[in-house]
Amino acid sequence: MNTKDQQKLWTPSFIFACLANLLTGVAFYQISVTLPFFIIEQFKVDKAEMSIIISSYVLAALFIRLFSGYLVDNFSRKKVYLISFILFVSLFLGYTIASSIAFIFILRIFHGLSWGVITTSSNTLAIDLLPAKKRGEGIGYYGLMSTLAMSIGPIIGMYIYENYSFNYIFYSALIFGIIGIISVIFIKDPNVKIKSIKPESTKISLDKFIITYAIPLAINVLILEITYGALYTFGVMYGKELNISGASYMFLSIALGIASSRIFSGKLIDRGWINQVNILGISFIALGYFFIAFPYFDWFYFLGAYLIGLGFGVSIPAFQTQFMNMTSPEKRGTANSTFFIAIDLGLGIGMVAAGKFVNSLGFQMLFLVSGILCVLAVLYYYFISLRMYNKHKKV
Repeated sequence: MNTKDQQKLWTPSFIFACLANLLTGVAFYQISVTLPFFIIEQFKVDKAEMSIIISSYVLAALFIRLFSGYLVDNFSRKKVYLISFILFVSLFLGYTIASSIAFIFILRIFHGLSWGVITTSSNTLAIDLLPAKKRGEGIGYYGLMSTLAMSIGPIIGMYIYENYSFNYIFYSALIFGIIGIISVIFIKDPNVKIKSIKPESTKISLDKFIITYAIPLAINVLILEITYGALYTFGVMYGKELNISGASYMFLSIALGIASSRIFSGKLIDRGWINQVNILGISFIALGYFFIAFPYFDWFYFLGAYLIGLGFGVSIPAFQTQFMNMTSPEKRGTANSTFFIAIDLGLGIGMVAAGKFVNSLGFQMLFLVSGILCVLAVLYYYFISLRMYNKHKKV
């Protein structure tokens, strides 16, 4: 890239990277949100058992995270991304022949393994494409694709589920995935210098797999994702229990909130307001859960979802920027791996714990507790994470 290209945010490669990220997520999440209904209806399991099966992909992704950062930092990031993407998409065909809970469980594990490598390699590759002075804004837009996919995918999935057979969901996901693979092929490899693997570097140590001094930030991300795992698994079921018309459009409200966040958050991050942005974002999320827990009017339910989307759209890119700011370019894969370990672990805990929680205390208490956890997350960030970030940031 020439000097002028290095200052541009929307290069062709970054556009293709964003498109591939969006398509990956849409393909995956349209299946994820409909599988709970499929599993309960077809195999007659309870909510707790269903949440364990659904969360198995998260646990598999969490396991592979420990190694994906190392792969991304030591081999071609584009090649790692492309190979894992092809495997990921091919697995959609497995859902069309699934005939038992055990088969779905195994399929979800393999999907989680490929997902863990995809998200680490794709995010690291995208960050390599960004100019340093626009990193916060670029991460925000790239992250917007993921979070929009988490909203658009479920809407598509629920529409197909309500009008067609399940196989159409799987075929739709396959088509989105294939287009995503084509998009990845058109990304120009930025050729970031990859570390040579020296004999002494093969010694096993924790810092080869995670950024240890970023753990306080990771705990913050984990807490937020625990609440989102609960919302993602049971948000629509809760809305349907309340007889809220169009409950599945909760995800559209989340998407609108995320889109709104792009108006201001990325530029504020790049201007040095990253800590204030984080506190604001987490506060929005907390408020959103309180609206969902107490929907005195139906529109409170959708307003709460909007605020949660706004908060995640603000905070998650800010957290990822902080991870990048605390490390050097050749360790970005490990930093991203640490970041996504926190996301996956939080989602997994949230999905499993929410299933048990709902069986005992119901949906309303689940989302009330989620709001309280987010309030605690604000306090934890202000008194602990912020201090650790300021101590270790490099830029």
